[in-house]
Amino acid sequence: MKKIRDINILISLSVYVCAIGLVVITQTEGISYGYEIKGFEKTLESIINFSAIIIGFYTAMYGVLLTLKNSDIFQNFKFHNAEKIVKFQLYESLISSFLILILSIALQILINYINPFTNFICAIWLGTLFVFVVSTFRAISLLLKIMFNHSGKEQEASVLGESKQARYDSFKKKQEDK
Repeated sequence: MKKIRDINILISLSVYVCAIGLVVITQTEGISYGYEIKGFEKTLESIINFSAIIIGFYTAMYGVLLTLKNSDIFQNFKFHNAEKIVKFQLYESLISSFLILILSIALQILINYINPFTNFICAIWLGTLFVFVVSTFRAISLLLKIMFNHSGKEQEASVLGESKQARYDSFKKKQEDK
């Protein structure tokens, strides 16, 4: 599980590095500012709608997750100490959703007042949009895996390996006794 955690950290870091790179390239005018593109206002409207839908989806899914907190998959997360990874991915996606929503609304106003501040916000918006898209994909993939997890003893045995199965059963029994 440490390997999966390391991969998640590496992916998150690479996403942030790419986002910062986009901000820097945009600020140095290597990429034109978004508001210079024809149809940018429609793009902002679409992103506002999409991010609002994603926030609504997360809100609904978090309610469903609460009902599944004693399920096999959450027991697996506890057993493998993967809870922090799950929490981080869900927080990251929710925060980036709110940030892109706020920045998009701000840009709808700021594109009427072009100045260095508008350029900076537009560059930040582009980097945040990248983080939003990647983190939303990762979080929704994770949530779908959780929702459609159908684990049985045979599946758990093949995933965990026969030697770990006894430890997992013991851990699960202790959790049920609590």
